[in-house]
Amino acid sequence: MNDSVALKLENVYKAFSSLDGKFIALEDINLTCLNGSTTLITGENGSGKSLLMLIASKLIKPDKGTVFSSSKVGLVFQDADTQILGETVAEDVSFGLKNLGLKKDEIAKKVETALKKTGLCSKSNFSTRFLSGGEKRKLAVACILAMNLSIIIFDEPYANLDYGGIKQVNNLIKELKEEGKTIIILTHELEKCLGLADKLVVLFRGHKVFEGTPEESLCQPLENWNIKNPKANYNFPKDMIW
Repeated sequence: MNDSVALKLENVYKAFSSLDGKFIALEDINLTCLNGSTTLITGENGSGKSLLMLIASKLIKPDKGTVFSSSKVGLVFQDADTQILGETVAEDVSFGLKNLGLKKDEIAKKVETALKKTGLCSKSNFSTRFLSGGEKRKLAVACILAMNLSIIIFDEPYANLDYGGIKQVNNLIKELKEEGKTIIILTHELEKCLGLADKLVVLFRGHKVFEGTPEESLCQPLENWNIKNPKANYNFPKDMIW
């Protein structure tokens, strides 16, 4: 990790019209992620995590505030099926590369490299329909790596996964950290990944109510923000990696 900025949000504000008037979804959000860092963003359902992801990746514009990123942002959605466009694993990884107009041999090299990094080489010609939940998230990451994106956001990466699938995802995140990727994980399941993080951010009803180290977070009143404090079952952040 170095001190250069990979992603920065300043004074981000987003509101929507509702039957009751204006609903403020995010207000005065400031966030800086350094290159090679891993940031965990947590909060109850409806706290603004997923909206913040879409704003950070510039898929949605904030009403106020600015967003800076040093590269395009790769997204791994909670429902990985929504990102799969190819019939086979290799076809899916090559989809975005074909849209860039690259030559066939260059595409083949990039696909092979991405599949090796994510441990999917042996399933290159498998139908994407028969992949497990963990493998589908790996496939989404392979597509991001093939496009050479350095910032990756995971949205609830442990949803609907068994213990083996969670281990697969965390091992992949560890490898991405070692490669110097900038990682953001949106989750309410702190006990599964807090030990991976350099920083924890807590959102509550559209506001950032805490930002600090994993160690500092365990001393916060997380229950007041409707977040289960993993300290009830674990003593140290380093233990909170499944």
